Amino acid sequence: MRILLTVLVCCGMAAGVYAELLPVDSSSFFAAPGQPLRLKFKGAAKHSPVSAVLTDFTGERAGEYVLVPSGKEYVLELKQGLPAGFYRLETGEGEFGLLIQEPSGGEPDRFFGIDGFLSWSKASIHDCYAALKLLKRYGIASARDRFEWNAIQRDRRVYSFRNPYDEMRRLYPRTGVELLDVHHGSPEWARPNLPRFPEELHAAAAFWATLGANWRPYWKAVEIWNEPEGGFGANLPADQLMPGAKAMRYGLLHSAPEVKLGAAGFTSVDPAGEYHRTAVRNGMLDNADFVSFHSYGEPRELVKLVESYRNWLEAAGKTGMPLWLTEISRVAWDNYRTPEEAARIAAEIAMQAAVGRSVGLERIYFFALFDLKEGNKTFGFLAPNRTARAPFAALVQSVRRLSHRRYRGELRTGDSRIASARVFGGKDGDVTVLEVKQPGGVFSPGFAVRKAEGTDGRALPVAAGGSVELADRVVYLESAPLPETLLNVDTAEMQLLKLAELPAPERSPASPVVLFPHPDFAAIGRYSSMRNYAIAAETPVPVALDLYNLSGVPQPVTLTVSTPLKLTGQETERKITVPALGKVRLPFKVELSREQERAGGVYDLDFELKFENEAFRERASLSFRPLGAVRSLAAGRKTSRLIPFGGLENWTIRIKDQPWNNRADLDAGFRLSYAPEALKLELEVEDDRHHADFAAPDLWKGDSVQIGIQPGMPKTLAERAKFFEFTVALTPKGAAATRGSRPSKIPAEVIRSGTRTLYRITLPAAELGVKEFRAGDRLRLSLVVNDNDGAGRKGFLHWGDGLGVNKNPEEFNQIVLQ
Repeated sequence: MRILLTVLVCCGMAAGVYAELLPVDSSSFFAAPGQPLRLKFKGAAKHSPVSAVLTDFTGERAGEYVLVPSGKEYVLELKQGLPAGFYRLETGEGEFGLLIQEPSGGEPDRFFGIDGFLSWSKASIHDCYAALKLLKRYGIASARDRFEWNAIQRDRRVYSFRNPYDEMRRLYPRTGVELLDVHHGSPEWARPNLPRFPEELHAAAAFWATLGANWRPYWKAVEIWNEPEGGFGANLPADQLMPGAKAMRYGLLHSAPEVKLGAAGFTSVDPAGEYHRTAVRNGMLDNADFVSFHSYGEPRELVKLVESYRNWLEAAGKTGMPLWLTEISRVAWDNYRTPEEAARIAAEIAMQAAVGRSVGLERIYFFALFDLKEGNKTFGFLAPNRTARAPFAALVQSVRRLSHRRYRGELRTGDSRIASARVFGGKDGDVTVLEVKQPGGVFSPGFAVRKAEGTDGRALPVAAGGSVELADRVVYLESAPLPETLLNVDTAEMQLLKLAELPAPERSPASPVVLFPHPDFAAIGRYSSMRNYAIAAETPVPVALDLYNLSGVPQPVTLTVSTPLKLTGQETERKITVPALGKVRLPFKVELSREQERAGGVYDLDFELKFENEAFRERASLSFRPLGAVRSLAAGRKTSRLIPFGGLENWTIRIKDQPWNNRADLDAGFRLSYAPEALKLELEVEDDRHHADFAAPDLWKGDSVQIGIQPGMPKTLAERAKFFEFTVALTPKGAAATRGSRPSKIPAEVIRSGTRTLYRITLPAAELGVKEFRAGDRLRLSLVVNDNDGAGRKGFLHWGDGLGVNKNPEEFNQIVLQ
């Protein structure tokens, strides 16, 4: 339906340009169909009248208006309201989303949640309260939030609950929205030797017991960490995460035992990898009620990812453990500048909900509620002016149509225009979610359609014969229950759904003694979260094992140690009594043989405790692998030969619909030399399109070169995590450089000729904290060449790892000066 209205203003004011307007009350931009609308705007218009154009979800014009000045405000009044759907009101400089949809009724389906990111947003308490009420209004039952331990207990002797985190959490029960909380980080006093993860386990258990006593009224579930495999986990293996997680569980057991625990906010890495294997060997699944993970991929990729998680759980004997997808979304690379981009993302959000429901996820949390920018990525269901974006309408529609429904199978359409047609059953009949390859044309489903709706919830016409216009990329069909003869029930999604419906494993009792293994990092050649600890053959590696008794009574235990490595220092089995609230430390040494080095593989050092109370279980494990050949490059006083970056094997994609095509698209090589006073880099880059219209600190978003360098061979964890990062780019204003996020004056010359860009970069020794460079010096280096063809950072070529995505100098290549 098209609506054409004109609202007149007072005479005598000339037409012209005006300043950006903002809503007086953004909640008025969310209304029920047919409800009278009175939209008020604030802002100083330079000229009047102020005109506005209303378009619907498809971009079709639905109305033209002139805003009425009223005091210091402007008013748009639509007494007849609007039909259901999503609309954009454009006023030249300002754009406002209108979501017209019925409020949710009845008991909400707790499958649907949103990662509000509220505590870490810059929104006011008033805005956050309004946002939570908005979620409740549309049946989004749960929100995810974050906090920092350090803000509550900066000093071990003092707890402070008069802080913004506490104030924010009081909002959740007031609005009726459940809270899933997550933390990452610990105060420095609680981790004297480790980054990120707590070492003082008695203090950690006491903190969580105290926090649980205070926040129990607000919590339904807490995740033990957020994305521990990467920077949030300091790139450490899972064995360093788990002791603090176990102390967390033990503390909460005594103050908030009903709160569910989630492990562990995994990124979208394959759970068949080393991090997840090590996590299981350290008891992660024994100390959790559900598994939490993230995905920002295409909706169809979610089926494979969930299948991998079910395989991982099955191997651990936990097949039916609930899966919570606690971050999922599709990124806007163009900052939602066009309706087409917003509509594409809206369709992908709708399909993520449909796929997530079909594969048996217990919860799904879409990211993020408010506008949020990460580099050249934009997230957010609400725009900065707090009105809706099109993807929020798609999410609300998914909640409306899929709540309290179970996946029944795939509709046999026989229509090549339909990518998928998932059918969901409920008490009132079925809803079929059509995924359309390209909008346009008419579809005849072969059954009577009661109602058809678009991605945003607007009504679509249904012809007398039952045919429906494929107006959007996602179309919903409501019908009576479909006969199984029309369905394919032998789908991968159905198999995963049946596994999800198996009984959930019971969480084992919380062990009063927690094992904490400490490898001597000075003896570790390299470490990473994904590949654990790399060690040299025939070189003893000290390992200290701490046994923390978190209970108030002595704990007699039997420790068993097993490993294929050479083990010295302690017996493989011994009885120990750990004093009440005490700690026992045991020293070990392990050694990799030459034969094991030649064989490669992973070698575990396993610890297991047996208690007098057989219900308790506690274990820990470290995994070692041969150091192997570290990629090393010798650099002399004279410029080296050209070192190529390689091709597709060294290409990392960031925008999936902009792949690396060939060496004309992006190719690179570099030369390296040194003088006592500086390192000298020369990079030759072949790039068919040059786009570098960014200023510091965002040079890396465009065509540019990034350099990660770590001088010397630092030993401590704190020193090993530090490195220098430089970015150099040829911008419209000339060559520019940054060190970290700040502009840098390092000597840099950049010349672009045709499709070739030449970078000449000098890194002074003083800039790197080095007196001078000498033959025999060693350093770590990683190089990245970014590619941007004008639609975002599509990807990069790299020489060495640890720079383009995760920042981890342990994965850099080695340079030896000659």
